[in-house]
Amino acid sequence: MGNVNNLLFVNDSHEVILESIYTVRVKEAMNANPMRVSPDDTMRDAKNTMKENGLTGVPVVDGNRLAGILSVYDIMACYDNGSLDDKVSKYMSRDVIMLEEEMPISFAINYFNKFKFRRFPVINKNKELTGMITARDLTAAMLNNINKQLQKYDKLNMRLSDPDPSDIRPDTVIYRQFIVHKYDFENAGKVTSEIKKILKERGIKQSIIRRVSIAAYELEINLVVHSDGGVLIFQLLPESIMIKTQDKGPGIPDLEKALTDGFSTASEWIRSQGFGAGMGLPNVKRVSNDFQISSDVTGTEVKIKINLGNEEDESK
Repeated sequence: MGNVNNLLFVNDSHEVILESIYTVRVKEAMNANPMRVSPDDTMRDAKNTMKENGLTGVPVVDGNRLAGILSVYDIMACYDNGSLDDKVSKYMSRDVIMLEEEMPISFAINYFNKFKFRRFPVINKNKELTGMITARDLTAAMLNNINKQLQKYDKLNMRLSDPDPSDIRPDTVIYRQFIVHKYDFENAGKVTSEIKKILKERGIKQSIIRRVSIAAYELEINLVVHSDGGVLIFQLLPESIMIKTQDKGPGIPDLEKALTDGFSTASEWIRSQGFGAGMGLPNVKRVSNDFQISSDVTGTEVKIKINLGNEEDESK
């Protein structure tokens, strides 16, 4: 199944590590009280602050807003080209690569691999500096979370991975079960691609594949964006296709609103990633012949059926 293998629900520590990568937020790993300097401070003051605290870089903050970053290389440039009495604003870098505090630490891991910096500033939705994060911070946060996850993982595994006997009919042609992680944007859509591949190989009509793809993708993205992770179950039956998703919470407070076009509880950061338009569940309901949903604080369950039927192939 190619790259989708890592989405299959497997009861091992590898899944716990993935769970940590996609559920721990940057603000849970960062240093919330980093040393900082002002643009009006002298380079001498900045150098002393960095030396006394063993830092190779420090954020430059104007009020609460991040104005730039000052590195040890900027200190060296000051020695070569100016005076330590010059202001920090003269040497600081204004082109700053930063993380947002609500991002999963998977983004931070990618940043460290891509940019090779030793630390990144962290900002909130108002673009205010709220912390700094290092690779060491990431490691500590992941280890702490993994220890917590291992304590409860077996219980969660049993609840999510054991198929409901009533869901599996004796005439089931194909049964697949996938795990989907919270904030796993990198793999979002791969489960849907696998389902489309199965249907094409079985010769299912394009119009049916299109409807199934819409439903599967919206349900998969809901698990990524709005839940704490869960499973997507796909069944191909002789006369219909069944899809079920079950997540680990936090639940939907108002199901009626959630089924309204355009209603979304997605954060500004989620919207900036291109998700959270508020059309997911309404789209799923529209393309389904049968749609069922239930939700409480322990999680949400969605079951849909799409009939294979004799509808005209819209692709022709």
